[in-house]
This record gives sequence, structure tokens and C-alpha cells, in this order.
Amino acid sequence: MATPKTFEELHEEARGDFVQSACNLSGLVHSFSRVMTRLWEIQREDNPPEERQGTAWVNSNAVTRLWIDKMRSLTGETTTKDWIPDNIPIANCPPNCPDTITT
Repeated sequence: MATPKTFEELHEEARGDFVQSACNLSGLVHSFSRVMTRLWEIQREDNPPEERQGTAWVNSNAVTRLWIDKMRSLTGETTTKDWIPDNIPIANCPPNCPDTITT
């Protein structure tokens, strides 16, 4: 069985060709489901219960936003500035992550 991906690995995957060059929305959505499951696991594993940010973090961290941005582009939607900033803060990121990512 493969070792579960770290937040950093999910972040690199979201920025890489697998996600950003995707052209099949259905396949992307199925893969994104697995990523969301892993993000929930990371949220629980990396934080004591009193420090967990829950749904807000899972829905708005940099990995989720990059996947959603690609899905948005595959649907033909062109406006992102109202919901995705130029520099996305990486909320609740492990120590070796950068402070922000640029889309």
C-alpha cells in the first residue's frame, strides 16, 4: 500500500501538470475527491482537536483552491479575482511549506 501523501506533496501535485494540464473534468473530480479525503486526514493527524480549523481549512487551503481553479477553467468560467487572490495564504501549513503560493 502506498504511503499517504503529505500536504506538501498534494500542493506540488495541484501545481503540477497532472492537475493544471487536465482536460477531463470527470477524471479530475474523481481524483479531487481522493485529495479532499486526504486533506481531512491531514487536518486530523496534524492538529490536536482544539486547534483544528475543520471545514473552513479543508475548503479554502491552497491545495483545494488550485484544484477548484482548474475545474473552474474546464467549465469555461473565466472570473477568479472575486474569490482567489494573487497570493494564496497557506492556512495551517506544515513547517516546511512556503507562506504563500502564487497562482
